[in-house]
Amino acid sequence: MSVVTDKVHAGRGVLSYPRVDLADCPIDFVKAQHAFLRDVVEGLYALATGDDDPRTDALYDVLCAELPRTLQDRRANLLQVLARRAEPDDEIDRLIETLGTEYRAIEAEAEPLARALDAGSGIWHRSLADPAGRLALHLRQMVAVEAAVVIPLMRVRLTASDYDLLTAAFRARRETLANLPVEAG
Repeated sequence: MSVVTDKVHAGRGVLSYPRVDLADCPIDFVKAQHAFLRDVVEGLYALATGDDDPRTDALYDVLCAELPRTLQDRRANLLQVLARRAEPDDEIDRLIETLGTEYRAIEAEAEPLARALDAGSGIWHRSLADPAGRLALHLRQMVAVEAAVVIPLMRVRLTASDYDLLTAAFRARRETLANLPVEAG
């Protein structure tokens, strides 16, 4: 497995993102996303408590770019492929419902938090505490369910062609976003 550590920079903040080359197994890619999201959760908890943590400065970029892309990976690709391969005992409909609830909660908390972070220009305010704490909780729950249920299901249910399909979809999403024009500010 080829792991590269990228940094998400915004001001003085840094979040380490252990990126796995998309040529590697999608399981490794999802696990790398989990590692990154755990770091994001720590930054969110620091934001919620007003602690001085360099990770909090990078949260705006994560909430606007990486988090929506990760959720799209799950909804449009990963869960759809798993649903096609699932056995009745896997209770895939229940899993999709559970994760769908978490994804919606994450989006509901992330959007206003990102707007507040953008408007505040990095200045901590008490109004950030509750949304940051709730978002951190939902992200922790999502990662826990995916690590405990989704990854093991991927290992036993997906085929080599499923891995190829996921790799292509993840790569296409990142290439498309990387090639979007940057708006002049």
